Amino acid sequence: MILKIVRKITDFIAKANNITDEYKIDRIRYGIEVIVKEGIKFTSLLLISILFHKVPEFIIITALIVGIRRRIGGGHCKGFVSCFVKTSIFYISIFLISSNISRINIIGQVVISLITIYVLLTVKYKTKLVAEGNRNQNFKIKLKVILIYILVLAITVQSNNDSYINTTLLTSLYIIYEYIKKEGVVIKMRLLGCKKRLTNHLMTLALIVGAASLNVKCEIWWEEIELPLDVREDK
Repeated sequence: MILKIVRKITDFIAKANNITDEYKIDRIRYGIEVIVKEGIKFTSLLLISILFHKVPEFIIITALIVGIRRRIGGGHCKGFVSCFVKTSIFYISIFLISSNISRINIIGQVVISLITIYVLLTVKYKTKLVAEGNRNQNFKIKLKVILIYILVLAITVQSNNDSYINTTLLTSLYIIYEYIKKEGVVIKMRLLGCKKRLTNHLMTLALIVGAASLNVKCEIWWEEIELPLDVREDK
């Protein structure tokens, strides 16, 4: 149904402007589809927030999703209906949880904020068209995303409203969780890279210390550590 509406709007625009380039027409189709589908979701979620008397929470969640998730990515659904259902459940869950638990304590606030900022600093920012921006672009995007998060967090903390603070922290935590889950393979490869570098440094240190220890009568304290295999065989 939605795709038919999108196609009709696209055809109307193409005919009215005498556009025959199929690539340009499909670009128009893509833009119209984004407007229609995201517009339906936005309007529906706003109505749900009004029904639950959670408009400020709706604004907080949406600001974080638009400001952070659109930049770092995350999980995706296969179609509009599944996306709409998942998004609605997410918003309603945050509405209910944030207002029915006590305020996350200061330690929790600091930990969640540090985790969020750390991930935002280490993300390789990319788009649907560009696999990865250059260093300067990445720095600007990182700065912008982190400032958005800090601004939203500062406003909610300043409000001194438990529900607003919980909404900010829980939403950001879920966004980071989804990113880590989606990019798990990439993160694992990075960790393996760190592991290799660490073990290389450790190996170098062990060889240096071992060589130094072989050139003295005994180790620092009283234990006599078993000598290396090549030294034992030579003896």
